[in-house]
Formats: sequence, structure tokens, C-alpha cells
Amino acid sequence: MGHNLHFLVVEAEDADDAADTASTFLNTWGSDDNWHQIVGAVALSDARITTPNELLVDRWSVPWFLAHAGDTVLDKMRNMILEDINGKKEPYRERAHDSIRTILAEGDAVDPRILWSASRSLREYAVRLGAFAEEGLKNPASQQLFNYREYEFDQFGVTVHGMAQENYNPDNTYVVLVDMHS
Repeated sequence: MGHNLHFLVVEAEDADDAADTASTFLNTWGSDDNWHQIVGAVALSDARITTPNELLVDRWSVPWFLAHAGDTVLDKMRNMILEDINGKKEPYRERAHDSIRTILAEGDAVDPRILWSASRSLREYAVRLGAFAEEGLKNPASQQLFNYREYEFDQFGVTVHGMAQENYNPDNTYVVLVDMHS
């Protein structure tokens, strides 16, 4: 059990409406052990901030999010996804590479625990990399909305909910930061 951050992208009149929309949608997800709290909402158009839950500042906050590298809100989200893929928090890529080097060096004499570790790390890395490639997030110039681990609320990710990913109005599009406990 732990906490993770999930971005829910919604269409709304203002940040409070965005937070309400996200909370209403997420009320159908979870149980006593799986719950959520809205951290805040950021408008795509001008990064207006609303932070309804100041208690979460220690773990995540909208100002913390806005401090990440990137000129736009979408750039910041892409950079955080790249951090997830490259294993800033969980070093899946590095562990996978280390395991492969060990397997190649030891050949048939490799410890089965190394094989298990390698398969786990490669699987996690492949899931993240596949989700990234699927959405075409490699084009940093694109201002198209994207999903990353869509509807996997127990994972760090981005879910565009109830709206088109193309031809959206940035003035009415908000990224709601959600603290998910699972």
C-alpha cells in the first residue's frame, strides 16, 4: 500500500469545477483501502493554480508540480513521465541493464534470482516504455493531450477523461492532481 500521483485531465469551467468533476468520477473507484484526495488543479492555458488541499503540500502540491522542468503544463507532465520511465523513483531501467549484463557475463551459471529480477525489471520498464510510445509522447512540440497508464489509478499516470484529445479548448482544460492511495 502506498501513495502515487495521477493526473486526471478534464474539461471544466474553472479549477473548482475540475476538482469536483475529478472527485465525482473517482468516487466510483476504490474501497476503504483504496482512496483518493484532490491535491489541486492547473489550467492548461495559463497555469492558474487552485490548491484545495494544503495538507498534501509535504507530499505533492501544485507549486511543486509547476516547479518541474518544462515551459507548459503538458511539457511538465511529459518530463515527469520520462522520469517515471527512466526510473528516477524506481530504477527499473538501470536494474534491467545490470541484470542483463550479469546474465551475459555468467551465462549458464547465472543465479535464478538474477533471472527473476531481470524479468521483473524488464517487464516494468517495458510497460512504461510501451505506454509512452503508444501515445506518441516523444514529440515535445505537440500540444495534443495524451494518456499514460490510462485509468491505472494505482500507478503514476495521466488519464484524459470525458473529452477529446485533439481540438480541445485549453481555457477549459484542467489537469487535476490526485493523490491516490492503494
